Amino acid sequence: MAGQPISTRAKSQQKKKKSRDDQNDLSLTRSLTQSLSRSVSRARSRMGSRRPSRQNSRNGAPTFAEDYRRVDFHWMVRDKNSLGWFSNLLNTISRSQIWHRSHDENAFPHLDIRLSTHVTQKRKSIVTHVYRWLLELHRTDDHPESPLTGLINPTHYGRPDFTRILDKHYEDMVKFRQETGDEGEKLKVGVFFCGSPVIGEILADQCRLLTNRGEVEGTLIRYHFMIEVFG
Repeated sequence: MAGQPISTRAKSQQKKKKSRDDQNDLSLTRSLTQSLSRSVSRARSRMGSRRPSRQNSRNGAPTFAEDYRRVDFHWMVRDKNSLGWFSNLLNTISRSQIWHRSHDENAFPHLDIRLSTHVTQKRKSIVTHVYRWLLELHRTDDHPESPLTGLINPTHYGRPDFTRILDKHYEDMVKFRQETGDEGEKLKVGVFFCGSPVIGEILADQCRLLTNRGEVEGTLIRYHFMIEVFG
């Protein structure tokens, strides 16, 4: 009987800890959802009223709208199960993009949202890695969701190469400016980040390098690195 109060206190402490963890998870969920919503809202607020499309200088076909905006969203998790709580919002955005791409007169929608999720957990067996890669590719028109993650957007396995990702984004922006004839105006790109400081340093360094590259090449493309804090 002497040990019973200790056991009761231990259970009480475990319940309190679980309650705090649940509250923290709920707070993080709300913060992340609000953050993505803010990113989309920022792009939408800059769109204003729709104006005539910009013509592709090569073949005359409409490619970009006058108010074209692009949002690239990269989400890193350790395990695919961590994507579940966020899947409804991501799939809603993906379906909206599919609809606009099929109904918009331009090659790209007015608000171009590109979603990418990354599962970083390593697998010891190469067979497991190949198997989940094949599952990720198994999509149909009737079932566009991944059978592995349940997401419409592509999921990549392994740590993302943000240097390559940002380099590709810069090249896309150069092509965008060439096709729209806006090469003489400054183009600002905001990079919003929340996560490990190590990754933040990589992104900050790459933003600085790409801004310098833009000045050297005369593209006037500038990358601004900003940190988002959840909670």
